[in-house]
Amino acid sequence: GENAAFRLNVMGNEGGVAGRDIAENRRFGIAPSLALGLGSPTRLTFSYFHQTADDQPDYGIPWLFNGPAPVNRANYYGFADGNYLRTYDDIGTVKFEHDLNGSLTLRDQFRYANYARNVLITEPKVAADAGLSTPLADIEITRNEIGVNSIETNLDNQLDLMSNFKTGSLRHNFMAGVEVGRETSDPTRPGYTNVPTTSLLDPDPYQVLSGSVSIKSRVQTTAYSQSVYALDSVKLTSKLDVSGGIRWDRFSTDYLQSVGVTSSFHRVDTKPTWR
Repeated sequence: GENAAFRLNVMGNEGGVAGRDIAENRRFGIAPSLALGLGSPTRLTFSYFHQTADDQPDYGIPWLFNGPAPVNRANYYGFADGNYLRTYDDIGTVKFEHDLNGSLTLRDQFRYANYARNVLITEPKVAADAGLSTPLADIEITRNEIGVNSIETNLDNQLDLMSNFKTGSLRHNFMAGVEVGRETSDPTRPGYTNVPTTSLLDPDPYQVLSGSVSIKSRVQTTAYSQSVYALDSVKLTSKLDVSGGIRWDRFSTDYLQSVGVTSSFHRVDTKPTWR
């Protein structure tokens, strides 16, 4: 309609790595938004962002003594059917704006985000028994599996009061507001043992990833933030502005590691800042 607008953005890409046949990067994203009340004193905007990644990760060529190993650039030391890097990002935003009068606007923005990661990457390492005199053909590569399964979230609300006014000949662009938020991070990291080795000169990326798997660490973190602030930009002349502001933040965190080296703590930080 005349006072509404809808927009849809879609993107996708797929690409490899020059000289590396197995490594691959894939992305897909979609971002619709709907704005209501355009041109009126009260405006409301809904927006959503979704992006996924589904990659075949590549840790590269192993380091041999004082530099990259002198091997074929196309060598892939991971597991073509066992390694992956997958992410799923979802962000939803609602923004409300209302003009109280010609120089005063109230704005509130609410956002929720969810980030999921599922990763298993192979780090190739030269076997410990390799020496300077060991022929390249006899050097074995051990595979260190680096994995994480994690979900991060972010819940945030920001309320602003914005004003444009004059004191004498000085024009002010003033904003004051409050912001509150909640963030979480819950990564779980697996550990792999007895993973098959491979040859430095002729690695086999199509071996089956096998071995024993155990949970090395499991962490749960929740953080809360609150802040208040005020900013003012004053136009002194057509070529000179002066800006200043003050902000106060409080940040509290609860941390728990329940597997591996267990630990926990609670911490609160407060800090004023200015410019």
